[in-house]
Amino acid sequence: MTKQRSDNEMIAIRRQKLQALRQAGNDPHTITKVDVSAHAAEVRDHFSDWDGKSVCMAGRLMAKRGHGKMSFLDLQDATGKIQLICRENVMGEEIFAVIRDLDLGDILSVEGTIMRSERGEISVSAEKVTLLTKALALLPEKFHGLKDQDLRYRERYVDLIVNPEVKEVFVKRSKILSGISHYLDNHGYL
Repeated sequence: MTKQRSDNEMIAIRRQKLQALRQAGNDPHTITKVDVSAHAAEVRDHFSDWDGKSVCMAGRLMAKRGHGKMSFLDLQDATGKIQLICRENVMGEEIFAVIRDLDLGDILSVEGTIMRSERGEISVSAEKVTLLTKALALLPEKFHGLKDQDLRYRERYVDLIVNPEVKEVFVKRSKILSGISHYLDNHGYL
């Protein structure tokens, strides 16, 4: 019962954050278009072509680690994950304050420069982060994930968010069915 209550409290806090954004005139749901110039997989696969270039990316916040005036975020788009490096001295206090209020599951856009971190991880040095959609539901814990089979079937959207291999199966299944349908259509089957 305690876990359920704490989940409900967390959802209430997220709703309060959304209400505060709306009252401040920063309703994230009014942004309807983002001109994405790069995706995580293409940047990772062709880093030498992207190194030092400015990009705009969008995706779901999957992890957040803060270290004083610096934060590391994991952004997941349709093609995979990429790390965002957010520094207060680069972004400014106002934009950096937005990062502190972000929750896992929020959908963001980021503008910045492609680089390698000190540890060698391909990253985006963020200059601007914009909240596009506030996630009101909680994602499963990072290390425990979504293991309950019934829950995975009931909350398929969560399963697709936190388990990339499940998404790959859906994409492959869709392509196979499309190929079979295309073949049968070309051979006159109804």
